[in-house]
Amino acid sequence: TDWCCWLKVHDTFEVEKGSNSPTRVSFTMSAKDAARMALEQLMGMDASSGQQIQDLEDDRLCPSFLCGLCPNELFINTKIDMGECTQQHSVPLREKFKDVGDEERYGHIWSRHHSRLRQLIDECDRKIASGQRRIQQTQEASTTTEAAGDELQEAARQLGNACAALEKTDYTMGTPEYAELSAEVERLKVIRSEKEVLFKATIPEGIDSSDYKLRMCIDCGAFMSIFDSDRRLADHFGGKQHSGYLTIRRSLEEIEKEGKHRRRDTRRDRDRERDRRSRDDRDRRDRDRDRDRRYSRSRRDDRDRDRDRRDRDRDRSRRDERDRDRRDRSEDRDRDRDRKDKD
Repeated sequence: TDWCCWLKVHDTFEVEKGSNSPTRVSFTMSAKDAARMALEQLMGMDASSGQQIQDLEDDRLCPSFLCGLCPNELFINTKIDMGECTQQHSVPLREKFKDVGDEERYGHIWSRHHSRLRQLIDECDRKIASGQRRIQQTQEASTTTEAAGDELQEAARQLGNACAALEKTDYTMGTPEYAELSAEVERLKVIRSEKEVLFKATIPEGIDSSDYKLRMCIDCGAFMSIFDSDRRLADHFGGKQHSGYLTIRRSLEEIEKEGKHRRRDTRRDRDRERDRRSRDDRDRRDRDRDRDRRYSRSRRDDRDRDRDRRDRDRDRSRRDERDRDRRDRSEDRDRDRDRKDKD
């Protein structure tokens, strides 16, 4: 353990694998988070901001941390490091949430946590599908070769997981448990060797089998070779990126199985319905006000147009009248002139 960089968190949880031997998963956190956790436990508050948080529904809290799994803590110092979580992690409130988190009123917290995990897995699955299409376009393997390659990849996957589990186990060498895991690793090595022989037999003569070695890990989306050594397989399947995505997938499966993200909070539903009605009433009043404004503006514009039209008509009438007067005077002068000429 590198005590300069990491502190082990004593909280662990177990994920059932369909057998009587669960898989133990432990979390690690940075020294900064460990110091913050110690301050929170001593002071019962968010010591980093100095503001006391007591409400589990405070928007400043990280819902994933309350539910026991913040993705930002899974991929530290990896290629997909997400950085420090922008929301606050409160250990005392997480302990409180463990006792009351199953209540319906907190269903929205599980829903937000589920949405975040689902988004990460959907992005990873899209990356895997895109990589697999690119591999198929470049390798152009036959159907038989492709099927044999998939079987070899699955054998390598099982062997890698077993090797990683053997390295992380707490069993002492020589104990029955350690011997059992070692025997399982040896059995999987034999199966992988057999699958590798079958895979190479499907490749046409004159073609290097290494041209078809590239595959994508179906759990984390990383590129890997189906001919990797046991050491490289153990490093990959025991690494942070693979273990992180595997943890997320198992947690997501558990949440969806128990339906925690679908729990309804009737009180919050009523509040949301009241807010929705209030918002609708406000929007309706705004629309009515806008309609009245438009109507008033339209009437004012009509009055202005009528006034302008009357003014124009009046001016036109005055011009016509002046023109008639001018013509009449001119005609009178012409008649007077003609009369004088006759005289």
